[in-house]
Amino acid sequence: MKNSFSRKIGSYLFILLFSVTLVLSVSVSKVMGAVYDDFIGDYIDPTLWNIHDEGNIFSQSLGFLNADGPPNLTYANLRSEYKFSGDVEFVLDYRDFQSTATIFTENCAQIWLQVELEGGSDNFIYIFRGLCQGGHTFASNGMINGSWLDGVWSSASSESGLLKMSRTGSTITTYYNEGTGWVAHGTFTGVFTGDVIVQIAVYTGDNGTFHVASDSLQYGPDPSVFSDELAVDFAANGLWHYSGSSWTSLASWNPDGLAEWNGGLAVDFDTNGLWSYDGTTWTNLAAWNPENDANYGIAWNNDLVVDFGTNGLWSYDGTTWTNLAAWNPDGISEWTGGLAVNFGATNGLWNYDGTTWTQLAAWESEYEIAWNNDLVVDFDTNGLWSYDGTTWTNLAAWNPDLMVEWTGGLAVDFDTYGLWNYDGTTWTQLAAWNPENEMVKWNDSIAVDFGPNGLWSYDGSSWTSLAGWNPEEMEAWANGLAVDFGAVYGLWNYDGSSWSNLAGWDSEEVIDIDLY
Repeated sequence: MKNSFSRKIGSYLFILLFSVTLVLSVSVSKVMGAVYDDFIGDYIDPTLWNIHDEGNIFSQSLGFLNADGPPNLTYANLRSEYKFSGDVEFVLDYRDFQSTATIFTENCAQIWLQVELEGGSDNFIYIFRGLCQGGHTFASNGMINGSWLDGVWSSASSESGLLKMSRTGSTITTYYNEGTGWVAHGTFTGVFTGDVIVQIAVYTGDNGTFHVASDSLQYGPDPSVFSDELAVDFAANGLWHYSGSSWTSLASWNPDGLAEWNGGLAVDFDTNGLWSYDGTTWTNLAAWNPENDANYGIAWNNDLVVDFGTNGLWSYDGTTWTNLAAWNPDGISEWTGGLAVNFGATNGLWNYDGTTWTQLAAWESEYEIAWNNDLVVDFDTNGLWSYDGTTWTNLAAWNPDLMVEWTGGLAVDFDTYGLWNYDGTTWTQLAAWNPENEMVKWNDSIAVDFGPNGLWSYDGSSWTSLAGWNPEEMEAWANGLAVDFGAVYGLWNYDGSSWSNLAGWDSEEVIDIDLY
């Protein structure tokens, strides 16, 4: 894997990498209709990107996304939280591409633009701008159902330019522009037509220095951050799928926990073991019963990571199980630095980067979430803290009950102190009421369960009452906000203007998913 069209896949990068840079004399705004990210602000927006950057290559300032090395031999990528359907086009500008690499044993120093079939890392197409053994290069290639395609490469001459990918039907075409107009580079036919995500990635080179910057990623048409289907655990009534218009029974067993993984469902069926469903077929993954119910496992690094209680922490890559730790986890969270795992009061909080375990804190955490490239941790009576991969910072002395990241910052329920927001610098009280069971990011707002005071949404400036009933569960999805109002009222959906009843049954867990 040492030529222009194949690369060494790091265990943390999935199978994708791509490149970033900025505009020259070409105006991207004349090419595309909407900006996905203009990189304004002092940190990468976690509501737009799933960030994988163990080497801290990326930084954002003065309206630019920057990537710098050393460190060498290091990959980083941003994978869109939003998905894109149908015919779609992406334009990434890049500028000041610089590399002094002289060794190319592992890969080219590069910035990468890539589209990938949602839920599957063996279906993707990319174009990169890089420095390879033969000189400065554009390369286009990809993989369909696990098989590499025939790649295309051309010489590059400018430090700044544009990369473009356009999908029409089942054909994806890549382009580059160094200031003299678009040049069609690679055309790949018979490719995936399902929902895709977009990625920006860099590799800093085997040696030497590296730098590249980007001003924006633009797209067309509109993306959706949510899936347009629901998987619902109706307790004794079994597991059901909702397409947006009709219900289908998936299993009569009562699930203990649901997780979206590899384009399908991973379901803990208690003593019946752990199973996966791909939209057609059920497959038994393990006879063991995962622990922690709804928090039993997460999708991470293309694998399914599962807490099997006293049997330890394991990961499954679709074929093989690997034991990650013998200790019994109390909580698992994904963040930029890897996999944060709470091993209880005895062993504390640890991080796994795909290779090595590192203790982050001796304290036991109650809850962790990824926010603003950091890991934010509720340490109970020790307060709320953030970890940037090197240093811990105390954010608040109060003990949080709930946390959620959203476009306005970090919303935190401090129990009787009310609901507060942290924007990275300042705390602001949003409400004196104490949120109850649920608080979720929904569109550009947060939806908050205020118990007997009902369900409300906050858009950053004002509160709106959505319902007087007391919610028990909420899930944001493509068609609105799915809310369980308990055994009396059942499951409802709010589309932003009106409510509709989805089911009379009381749900135990609801997740958005793409099965069909």
